Amino acid sequence: MSGTDRDAVEHVEPSGFPDLVAVLWRRQGWTVEPNALDDRLYAIERREAGAIERRALFAVYRSPGGAVDAAGVRDRARVELGPDGTTLATNAGFTPEAVDTAAAHGIDLVGPDDLARLVDALDARAVLDGTATDDERRRETSPDQGN
Repeated sequence: MSGTDRDAVEHVEPSGFPDLVAVLWRRQGWTVEPNALDDRLYAIERREAGAIERRALFAVYRSPGGAVDAAGVRDRARVELGPDGTTLATNAGFTPEAVDTAAAHGIDLVGPDDLARLVDALDARAVLDGTATDDERRRETSPDQGN
């Protein structure tokens, strides 16, 4: 099996990107709850070594070749859903200014190369390609899934 490349992640269907991000985090052991006001924002949590970690997770889609800029990072830094931090995942890259802004605000950035590695490591190619069955997709994207 060949590895997933950045191009496959960059060209994911816009409507499927939030589901892909939710599935990848669930498969890593996070409980993923969608935000009622924004389907690209999740409150996530997991228990590890007896402690509960709570974060905000953003699924930010950009057109292929685009990038998340510093303003996009700053806007998400203002959301206080994740007392333990914020993660911003995108199918596109980040401008150098966005990387600097994220570092200044303690935001974890997950770009297309990182997502491609997660797709392979977590056996999620069918979700990326949009070939997961309706039952598989419903099971993995429903809010009650996770640990």
